[in-house]
Amino acid sequence: MAGFTNARAKVNPTVCIQQLGFICPFSDSETGFAGVFGGGLDFRVNDRVDFRAIQVDFHPTRLGSESQANFRVGMGVVFR
Repeated sequence: MAGFTNARAKVNPTVCIQQLGFICPFSDSETGFAGVFGGGLDFRVNDRVDFRAIQVDFHPTRLGSESQANFRVGMGVVFR
């Protein structure tokens, strides 16, 4: 699966004035690539239930010039 990710940051200037004594207006937004690649191994228990012995997913994201690589590992029961 592939798609897009969006990151946004915004600072409330009123809070900056009250707590820090100066104005710090800041707002930023960036959109980039995101994806999920992976698979798993299922064993059939009966017609409606499978046991997922392992599932491994790789989640890359890219915003601007920075990349992140995240992994997810799981197991469980699959109902069909």
